[in-house]
Amino acid sequence: WEVGSSPAGREATSAGLFQALSNSETMADYRAAFEQATGMPLWMEAPVEAGTGAPAGAPDCPSDRINPFCQKIFWTEAPCQACVDAHSLLAAAPGEKASTIQCFAGLQVTAVPVWLGTRVIGYLRTGQVFSEPSKPGDFEKVVAVLSREDGFRERDLEPLREHFLRAPAVGADRYAGLVQLLVFFAQQLSGLAERLLRAGQNDQPEAVKKACAHMRRNFD
Repeated sequence: WEVGSSPAGREATSAGLFQALSNSETMADYRAAFEQATGMPLWMEAPVEAGTGAPAGAPDCPSDRINPFCQKIFWTEAPCQACVDAHSLLAAAPGEKASTIQCFAGLQVTAVPVWLGTRVIGYLRTGQVFSEPSKPGDFEKVVAVLSREDGFRERDLEPLREHFLRAPAVGADRYAGLVQLLVFFAQQLSGLAERLLRAGQNDQPEAVKKACAHMRRNFD
């Protein structure tokens, strides 16, 4: 079944459920366990419609486990355009279960969709690790890209180099296993979204109440 009966209705319903899931105890508990066990960040991100691109980097990081290198060049008021492009590509073209790409700096980044029926209501995001340890010469490729960016400052290079070389590496097999764990968790969140959508308890979050009311108006 499809969420909502009109584009505006579907957006309102998806947004409400996204907020409920991202702020849920289930998400908080799993995120804490995943981050502690892997050292990688985990956060939930709203969908980006195909063709619109992803929003520019935000000043607030979604996790305190964000790779410091990524934080310096993306989660800032003037984000690196190469990062924005990679973020857009991953957000706008997810796989059915998970998509992983390698950014311009060679870091793996992954998006796992959370589905409600035939609609994606959010993504679990993780990664920002190498598949094998970086070498000093690898940073020169990063410099070549950053030097073409507006606002590039050479004095920022040394701190970036240190963060780049300290970025962790996770082998392909282990990384694939961790992504599979997130696929299973995304399925659990999908089930939670369906239960929230159908629930009628008075103690629901306001966003969920509105989502449920919308569905009852259109489907009852």
